[in-house]
Amino acid sequence: MVAKKSNPANEFMDAMQKTMQNSMKNMPGMNMPGMTMPSADMHATMEIYRKNMELLAESQRSTMEVIKSVTALHNEFTRQVLEDMRCHYQQMMDAKTLEERSQVNMTNMKHHMDHMMSYGREVTDLWTKACNNMGGRVQDHMKTSMKQAQDMAEKVTKKH
Repeated sequence: MVAKKSNPANEFMDAMQKTMQNSMKNMPGMNMPGMTMPSADMHATMEIYRKNMELLAESQRSTMEVIKSVTALHNEFTRQVLEDMRCHYQQMMDAKTLEERSQVNMTNMKHHMDHMMSYGREVTDLWTKACNNMGGRVQDHMKTSMKQAQDMAEKVTKKH
């Protein structure tokens, strides 16, 4: 004969259930034969909690990765803007006539606008990809959690 493994959490819940039943016997109008407290599967409950904590930790890691990536993009963008400004200033100083300076200025303005738009697209793409990735994981987790909750409810219903 194989000894049944004891689970302290389930033993605690069983003891609580017996205590509630015994205390209800002494209450007027509460002594209902056959009435039992629903039992809880603490192992399954703790497993759901563990998965929730894993998802939370994963979401925090994912958020930190996005923050690091956006920070790196921003640092690169800032470095590039400063370098471009230095070059553009030099080009303005090298221009001989007002028309040449105006042309250099217009060319540089277009370059800055293109660079700024490209940077914005990179950050938006990075953010969208991260949100979609994490959103899919959360959605999958929610479906699994709902299924587990339904299974637990069915077990309680079948027992009572």
